[in-house]
Amino acid sequence: MINPKIIRISKMGKEDERIIDAIKQDRDNEALSILYSRTLKKVIHFVKKNSGTQNEAEDVFQDAVVVFFDAVKENKLKPDTSVDGYIFTVARNVWFRKLNRDKKIITTDFDYESMNQPEVSFFDGLIEEEKATAFASVFNTLQERCKTLLTYIYFHKHTMNEICEKMGYKNADVAKANHYRCKKSLLDLASKNSEVVLLLKNI
Repeated sequence: MINPKIIRISKMGKEDERIIDAIKQDRDNEALSILYSRTLKKVIHFVKKNSGTQNEAEDVFQDAVVVFFDAVKENKLKPDTSVDGYIFTVARNVWFRKLNRDKKIITTDFDYESMNQPEVSFFDGLIEEEKATAFASVFNTLQERCKTLLTYIYFHKHTMNEICEKMGYKNADVAKANHYRCKKSLLDLASKNSEVVLLLKNI
């Protein structure tokens, strides 16, 4: 399992506190009412922009809400975590995992358990749906080997030696060189999207 790099994505608002208090006090319907009116539409918009349907988006949203409720009830939610940010991050990664399974997107398997965390990697900088969509469209134009390499590094946090073993590179220096090349390719592809460029330069 990934040891997540913690990145604060936003602060908890008053309505977020209301949602969490409702869940902790077993007023689930109250929390769900807010989430369905506020958060669902963001997940639907993202999924439909990434090859999904309305029904699939609703299923993904429900999966993410279950993860969120469990995190709240088990006191695993980090202080000041954005509710929308948490749910959207989980929903986004659940959807990417499904697309990967269906061979429509990134070809490397993701660790679903690690993605249940609200802050899993540098990808959390893409929490806003427009940025996530822009990033996905750019990432998916990379060569398959680059997608695999970057996924190993940023999703799975593999070391260069581990990547050598998995991808057949001669040594860590060769892996590093390919990492640099793939990262540069990603930046080049993203050059027309200033928001994505700024995010990727921080990798």
